[in-house]
Amino acid sequence: PNTVEIRSLAVNPKDNKEIQYVTQNTFMFSSDGGVTWNSKKLPSARIANLLLVDPQDGKILYLGMGKAPKQD
Repeated sequence: PNTVEIRSLAVNPKDNKEIQYVTQNTFMFSSDGGVTWNSKKLPSARIANLLLVDPQDGKILYLGMGKAPKQD
């Protein structure tokens, strides 16, 4: 089965139809409550860990990233 590990999920507190989540290296966004989704590859080799919507301005997002695990 196709599965994805969602690292962090955030909803705009001013518009609950705006939902965002990040996987290890992709940002996903829906403006219609999850009916349709858009994706953007993150421009970094680091891994996304935390996504936060600014409580005062729902158009501002904060993304926390960590080091990628070492490859053997």
